[in-house]
Amino acid sequence: MAYSDTSAPEAEEMKLGDAELLSILKAEKLNSVGFENGTELEKKRRKALEYSKGEMNDVPSLPNRSKAVSTDVADAIETVLPDLIEIFTGGEDVASFDAQGEEDEEAAKLEMEYVQYVAFRKLNGWRLLYTAIKDALQVDTGIIETWWADEEKTDEQTFEGITAPQLMMLEQDGYEIIERESLGPAVDGVELFRVKAMMTYDAGCIKSANIDPTNLSVAPDTINIADATYCVVRSYPRAQSLIDQGFDPKLVAKLPDYPNKGDEQTELSRDLASESDATAGGASNKLLRTVQVLKHWVRIDANDDGKTELWRIQTDDQCSIILDKRQVNRIGLAVGTPFIQTHRFYGQSLADKLTEIQKIKTALVRMMLDSGYFAMNQRVEIAKDLASEETVDDVLRNEPGMPIRVQKPGAVTAIQAGQLGFDVQTALEYVSTMAEQRSGIVRNAQGLNPDTLHDTAKGAMALMSMAQKRVRMIARVLAETLVKDWYLNIHALSRTHNTRREKIRLHGKAPVDIDPSTFGERADMVIEVGVGSGGREMELMVMEKMLGFQSQVIQMQGGLNGPIVTAPNGYELLKRFTERAGFKSPELFWTDPSTAPPEQPKPDPAMAKVEADAKAKEAELQMTGQMKAQELEVSTQAKQAELAMKAQADQQKAETEMQAMQMKLAAERELGIIRLQQERELAILRMAQEKELAIYQADLNHQAALHANEKKAEVQREAKSFRPGGSLAE
Repeated sequence: MAYSDTSAPEAEEMKLGDAELLSILKAEKLNSVGFENGTELEKKRRKALEYSKGEMNDVPSLPNRSKAVSTDVADAIETVLPDLIEIFTGGEDVASFDAQGEEDEEAAKLEMEYVQYVAFRKLNGWRLLYTAIKDALQVDTGIIETWWADEEKTDEQTFEGITAPQLMMLEQDGYEIIERESLGPAVDGVELFRVKAMMTYDAGCIKSANIDPTNLSVAPDTINIADATYCVVRSYPRAQSLIDQGFDPKLVAKLPDYPNKGDEQTELSRDLASESDATAGGASNKLLRTVQVLKHWVRIDANDDGKTELWRIQTDDQCSIILDKRQVNRIGLAVGTPFIQTHRFYGQSLADKLTEIQKIKTALVRMMLDSGYFAMNQRVEIAKDLASEETVDDVLRNEPGMPIRVQKPGAVTAIQAGQLGFDVQTALEYVSTMAEQRSGIVRNAQGLNPDTLHDTAKGAMALMSMAQKRVRMIARVLAETLVKDWYLNIHALSRTHNTRREKIRLHGKAPVDIDPSTFGERADMVIEVGVGSGGREMELMVMEKMLGFQSQVIQMQGGLNGPIVTAPNGYELLKRFTERAGFKSPELFWTDPSTAPPEQPKPDPAMAKVEADAKAKEAELQMTGQMKAQELEVSTQAKQAELAMKAQADQQKAETEMQAMQMKLAAERELGIIRLQQERELAILRMAQEKELAIYQADLNHQAALHANEKKAEVQREAKSFRPGGSLAE
């Protein structure tokens, strides 16, 4: 597998001697900005990486003091990174090729879709963009290198029982016959063969990889990498890897070991698990040893014809051995920075804007914590003449409830510590506001801040709008530099190297047969940066209102025939709305009016009137017949209903009379029973009364008899008392 890159088809052999070429490369490398020549750049990047990890060697903590560290750099990077990744990979088309005319629009769109297909399906586009953008936010530069890897694959197969014509077809298809064995004649007399055949085919493909920004160096006058006069990238491959790429093994054997790759401070500042401590330099197997390779791009007149060509040369680290040299069309690098420094190649990172903020907040946080520690552990003075032998030991044992033994009161006195003359939390909030102004990463715009609930809706939207403008500006800069050059490199490599036709399914459409070698040369690209997840919701809300306005206009004008809104206008708005909602194939949901079946031609008005009159007459006759049939049906239904109602009424009357008779008989039966019960009760009552009357009469007779006897006796006594000759005593 050989490294090819964007070689120019008309490239010629270089006439410049190797010694002179190496001398030029060595001089350009020594004069370039980066590597060992970029001391200030290296220090700045190392500091940014250390701050991102929370290591602040330039802010040492005092012994027995707080070692807390604020993580503003890492927090800001991890806060803005999801929005940037969402913008570039969230379903929206960040870039598109600028068509050269109406006839070129479909081709430009198809080529852009193919480039995105290669970037995100064949290449690990999401990971490449994530790494490059994070590098740019951390250390000011994100790099993606793209190249064409030449590779040939061999397909070996055995064909059983094929005929001579089929054997010829295999050879015509490109198979090389390795073995051929006759199986004798078949039933119909045709000779059959067993064949072992081999076919070698081109399996070259596009590849992309991220480059560590510390491994790039450019000429001092470079502003745009695509136009650079000189740039160089260093790498640390294994010797075996170079041989696999097609380099001469004899030249690879001459490359010196490079065992001290991990000694560089910037490399160490990236480590989270001491990865740079272990290298493969000096490995026991020479094929597994680590070497350093420099890949130079230089624009020189190498053929002494007065024209400057772009050449890519690969050498060792001392520029003494040439591994490969070839003329190319483009520098295969895409480089982006979040904050452009005008008229310079290197820009600023998000870390550059926040390292000072992190330093200040770290100092404030340590002050606050130390102040709390001192408040809980005050220093004391001890009067020796009032203290006992145990006083100092008791003071050093700072435990709750631990007594301090003294000889006399007042032996231990707390020393009043100095107080902070400001509110630390207010100072932290002030510095956080400074960080927002420098970086544009507003806390209230990232997620739901509790304070936002107390803000007005317009205030919250204003905060989000300000933050999104800064993020969109960063995204636009990265799109115009990093993404644009990456896409153009993929397109150029596909056009000049990929000669295989491919059937590719783009955005959910039916498979499309694409031949990249037929692509036109593209240099113009339109960048359209999205707004991320939060901004997309706002944009969708605006588009929904636009759809509502368009619907009202359509109702006012009585359809989609204009003059204000036509069917193509409505389709374009629906298409744009669907794309902004995250769907790649709006044609699956809406039909383009231009592709809809044509309308049928309108008939002749006179013929239309005759047909309309005939249809009206026919409809009138049909209506009359239907009305008569309906009247007959209604009359029949009414008669049937009347008979049914009469029968139902007779039945109800009979049932009512039967129920009345039954009720009457039941009432008479109940009345007879009541009468018998009443007569029986009266007879019993009469007998009881007669009995009581007889008893009462007998009682009266008895009392009358007793009274008569008493009266009679009394009369007799009176008669005796007045009898003549009788005494009173008697």
